[in-house]
Amino acid sequence: METIDACLKAIDLDKHNAFEGDILYLRNMSSIGRRHPQERYFTQYLKTKYDVTVNIDKMWVFSLDYKALTDLFQFEGTELLIIDAEGSDCLILDSMIKHCVRNPKAWPDVIQFETMGHSGGYKAENRMIDRLVTCGYRVVSTSLDTVLISSAALKHKKRLQRFIQLHQYDQCKRRGKLVLPLTYLSGYWSSCRWCLKKLRSNSFQYDG
Repeated sequence: METIDACLKAIDLDKHNAFEGDILYLRNMSSIGRRHPQERYFTQYLKTKYDVTVNIDKMWVFSLDYKALTDLFQFEGTELLIIDAEGSDCLILDSMIKHCVRNPKAWPDVIQFETMGHSGGYKAENRMIDRLVTCGYRVVSTSLDTVLISSAALKHKKRLQRFIQLHQYDQCKRRGKLVLPLTYLSGYWSSCRWCLKKLRSNSFQYDG
């Protein structure tokens, strides 16, 4: 197995820029407790294209649950929670839910997390979406990332109402709170239920 510097020495100079571009995602790739689900694909891609084998190092890291994080930085909760943790999104959300059940004022107004199948697969991520819906959230859009908004916060916070009014779906261009929460996964675009029905997608429906 070779380091990135060793790989650069092993390939032609005129391919260095292309290699640096191809390896960018792999360099930023991280996961906790197991190999990243796309690591094998990307390392094989680099092997095929450049005839080099890239080494992915392991390292020990310090981790916190959501309560410990709020204790450390002395905050009760957050209005906007965005998670992109390469496979740990559902674990973090589970920790967040446990904290917020004990501290109802801590529920985020808006949650966004990655739904690319990295957090235990698409079924696990869909179960988390369902769980958040039972916690009082409504799905705004779902694709490579899923965005949910607190129904309680939406009722009395004008900036959230404006956010919904400005949200536009990629295919039909519908916008506004009347579309909520009728959104679905449809490739790389967020779509309302009418577009989805037209496209005959097999995605999940959220009527909460």
